[in-house]
Amino acid sequence: MFNRVIVAVVGSSNSGKTTAVEALIKGLTKKGYTVASAKHIPNPKFTIDTEGKDTWRYAEAGASSVLSVAPKELTVIKKVDTTEYSLEQIVAETPDEVDIILLEGFKDLVGQDASIPKLVTAKTANE
Repeated sequence: MFNRVIVAVVGSSNSGKTTAVEALIKGLTKKGYTVASAKHIPNPKFTIDTEGKDTWRYAEAGASSVLSVAPKELTVIKKVDTTEYSLEQIVAETPDEVDIILLEGFKDLVGQDASIPKLVTAKTANE
């Protein structure tokens, strides 16, 4: 279904998902792979933008996409409803030159998809 390697890291809150993704990114990039990561943030009020800053003001004025271009970083903020996004739509947002996509969370999107390898983190043996 996908033309790139996708690996999902799933588990309960504070079970080590981010630490696992960090370790994977370090190891894979050390081996020469280009890696993209995507983190699921379930909080409906979360925004990466900062209220009052220029980029926030552009979106408030009605821009559907806002680019923030700094000397060592390019950020694209798209104002879209992602609640119904499919895994295919999320993957389509990653640059074409990426070899491996690491997903943190997205349990509902990847849960039953056997084609996506999953690393499961747990706080306890019972989990």
